[in-house]
Amino acid sequence: MGATFEFDEAASGRAVVRVLGEMDLSDEAPLDEMLRDVLVKHRPEVVFGLRRLTFADSTALNGLIRAKREMDEVGMKLLLAIGARMDELFAITALLDVFDKVELG
Repeated sequence: MGATFEFDEAASGRAVVRVLGEMDLSDEAPLDEMLRDVLVKHRPEVVFGLRRLTFADSTALNGLIRAKREMDEVGMKLLLAIGARMDELFAITALLDVFDKVELG
């Protein structure tokens, strides 16, 4: 079962992409499509909400790294809202310092 991506825009103009479920190789194309949509909208800040993400493999992590790189290139900022499970994964993979974190309400 793949991940579900929910796109939302906060009143502040910040875009929010909530990722639910399990994100793995099967989600590479949907993640790329969602990233293209986010880049076209060109919001200054985009938050990837990962609190309801229950599993992420290396493909998912690489997708987030790629998203950050592409957003950095066009002057956008990618932020992560992660829960304890993903916090542990990002710590194990030494990615905690790569991404800026924020809390989502």
